[in-house]
Amino acid sequence: TDLGLWPWPRAKIAALVHNLEQCGAKVIGFDMVFAEPDITRADSVVSTIKAHYQTLDKPDPGFLKYLDDFLASSSGDSMLAEELGKYENIVLGYFFFTSPDEVKQLNREVAVEQGMESIGFGTFGFVKAMPGRNVANLFPRAFGVRANLPLFTDEVEYYGFFNQIPSNDGVFRRVPLVYAFVPDKSKKAIEQGKEPPLLFPSLSLQVLSAFYGQPAELFIETLDGKKFLEDQIFLFLGPLGPPTEEHVEIPVERRAMFRVNYYGGSRTFRHVSAGDIIHADSDACAAVRDKIVLVGATTTGIYDLRPTPFDAAFPGVEIHASVIENVITGNYLHRDLDAGWIEALVMLVLGLALSWVLNRIRLTLGLLVVILLIGSLALFDFFYLFANGMVVQLVLPVAEVFFLFAGIAVWRYSTEEKQKRETRRAFQHYLSKDVIDTVLHDTSKLGLGGERRELSVLFSDIRGFTTISEGLAPEDLTALLNEYLTPMTDLVFKYRGTLDKYMGDAIMAFFGAPLDLPDHPKAACWTAIEMMEKLQELRKGWKERGLPELDIGIGVNTGVMSVGNMGSVNRFDYTVMGDHVNLGSRLEGLNKAYKSHIIISEYTREAIGDHFTCRELDSVAVKGKKEPVRIFELVHRGPKVQEDAWIDTFHKGLSAYRAQRWDEAIEIFMTLVAQRADPSSEIFVQRCKDMKQDPPGDNWDGVLHMKTK
Repeated sequence: TDLGLWPWPRAKIAALVHNLEQCGAKVIGFDMVFAEPDITRADSVVSTIKAHYQTLDKPDPGFLKYLDDFLASSSGDSMLAEELGKYENIVLGYFFFTSPDEVKQLNREVAVEQGMESIGFGTFGFVKAMPGRNVANLFPRAFGVRANLPLFTDEVEYYGFFNQIPSNDGVFRRVPLVYAFVPDKSKKAIEQGKEPPLLFPSLSLQVLSAFYGQPAELFIETLDGKKFLEDQIFLFLGPLGPPTEEHVEIPVERRAMFRVNYYGGSRTFRHVSAGDIIHADSDACAAVRDKIVLVGATTTGIYDLRPTPFDAAFPGVEIHASVIENVITGNYLHRDLDAGWIEALVMLVLGLALSWVLNRIRLTLGLLVVILLIGSLALFDFFYLFANGMVVQLVLPVAEVFFLFAGIAVWRYSTEEKQKRETRRAFQHYLSKDVIDTVLHDTSKLGLGGERRELSVLFSDIRGFTTISEGLAPEDLTALLNEYLTPMTDLVFKYRGTLDKYMGDAIMAFFGAPLDLPDHPKAACWTAIEMMEKLQELRKGWKERGLPELDIGIGVNTGVMSVGNMGSVNRFDYTVMGDHVNLGSRLEGLNKAYKSHIIISEYTREAIGDHFTCRELDSVAVKGKKEPVRIFELVHRGPKVQEDAWIDTFHKGLSAYRAQRWDEAIEIFMTLVAQRADPSSEIFVQRCKDMKQDPPGDNWDGVLHMKTK
């Protein structure tokens, strides 16, 4: 702003006070201290000129008087003091040094004794002595003060400290409303209870006192001999004398600490720019009319930001505003003296009940019970206790529930779960994790039998493995095969597939059992595509090591199959059976005929929709089947893009082939061979030439009948 860097000249502060009063502010509280004289740039320049002028021969007394008058009239301190003296609704702030170490480097007489006198005694004055009790111990202690200049304190009636005390974790949840000071000359008498200490009110309390036009009174009720053995402090705003219905009680906890009921994060209260007030902005002026105005710093660089339960960087001045708003609205947070006993009883009952329940149900169900219980405690606290201003220790019962569950879980895991761990360890190399978990969860699945379910099956096989195996030593072949099978199996498990078996170099897996997997066709296709991608990575490493570069074919089919434990009473496998399983195996073998890598059936193609891009290869009746099935090559993930235009070209060639327009089909397929070196198109070029030489006849349905697997 045009006010410049902080701290601002006192003349600007004086203008701020004047305009706030003109706008009709109810009370003005300063969350800042004016402890040093105001030195402006003009003052220093004029003082330098005066000092130099006095060294000249025969300086003009009239000019010197002019300079003195200028300095007096331009003094920001004088301007501010004059404005402060005009009004009775202004509260000045100051802060205490709260440890002896903080005042070691200061002149103790100035920082402590005279400083205390300069801030005044507020509205507390003296509290009566309590024989044998050091009243100062009931409040936070002050050891020194950074006070306002007497020039200012002489002009106002209200002063309040703005110290704030964080909790042990550094968060500001409670603020002090009273500080005690023990003068050196009275230290012994105060410690013996013969004299009371000096007690000083906070800035928030003084603002409230000015707002209500009533002093703040402090009462201490001694509870010695009763069950709590402590002193209860009562704080009131109202006419001097014993508390009546006219008094406003401010609930405080031990050490006169006030628990703040925050209304949210920073800027919950309206912020008005000081510059707008100084420049007499009409909207800013209307915003402060009949309001309590707190003047403080909210800019990050001034470091008056505090962590609160709602915000890690909460302006300190808004903490004062929250306290004031709590008192005016009566929206308090309080903790009853009996709360500790009630919490202990609740925790005892809760612990016994939860221990009984958790030892009689499964751990997974127990975890759900714990989550629901913790959630219920939190909701009850938030919507009932907290909403009614009651503060309880929610962390302790929540921690009890959590650690109780953890302890019981560890105990059960080390005893009851031992057998399951051994079973898992025995079968983890043969079955997928999902199958193991299902068997452990329901041992009835160990019996023979199956069920009919729609699943997707995947077969993969290494091409020319017999030839490759002849050229490698047995140990090298085993290492190569393990290096290939391990990541391929991991991909099956990644997409929650079940590894059925290894058949030499071949892999058989299915998706959708034993756990229900609604998107099992997509999972199978994702697995197939990532198998090819992983193979390309492996081939680079094999090539560098001089090993054979394996190639594979993959077949995927979707349909109703029988799934379950198949075999004898003594030995069985969890597997799938049925025509659709056999078709999946045949599709893998068709890759050799079409020189492709991944072939899926029309049933899988229909199930995956636009999540994958495919091209139709042919209509085939596999060996052992009379009914034809349309087969598709799985190209890539996602719908078709512009670069996939060649697929439409292939489909045009396929249409011409099925219509026995051989020359047209050959031309289209030759185009794809020239453009993409497409091996499947090469197959159809040769097939069209053969068909042209030996036409199939008018009744030909375009189906290729396979004679081999």
